[in-house]
Amino acid sequence: MNFLRRLNPRNSILALFVYSALLVLGTYNPSGVSVWHWLSQARDWRGMWPVYVVVGLVLVGLWLLFITSIRKSMSIGGISLIVLIVALLCYLPVHFETLNVNQSNITWLALYGLIVVVGFGGSFARIRFYFFGQRSVDTVHGDIVEIEHPSS
Repeated sequence: MNFLRRLNPRNSILALFVYSALLVLGTYNPSGVSVWHWLSQARDWRGMWPVYVVVGLVLVGLWLLFITSIRKSMSIGGISLIVLIVALLCYLPVHFETLNVNQSNITWLALYGLIVVVGFGGSFARIRFYFFGQRSVDTVHGDIVEIEHPSS
């Protein structure tokens, strides 16, 4: 039960990385076990279309939630910087020939990079608070509202 408390997104940066990994790898991965493969290999659309629609809408909603959170916490400049850093870190094993270059390895490397970008971006406000003590604020109808952090 203690492990589940640590995976509460209000308490843990690790939780956001785990949730981002579930989102990214649940959407698509080369192993063939993902929503993308499930929908693309569907044969009976007549009987199952409500399930496909619900799963697709939930997935789109989760992606929008993560993208909005990343955009609000990091802005376009921060997102560009972290994407550039992660892309260069993904390129290093290819450049130094420590990774066999084939489509599967490159796809996995890109997915791991996306997990880092989504996880770091989603937890950036919390990381900034832990390291610098800077709280995140948001404006709601012209009023500034402080976003609570678990350690406050």
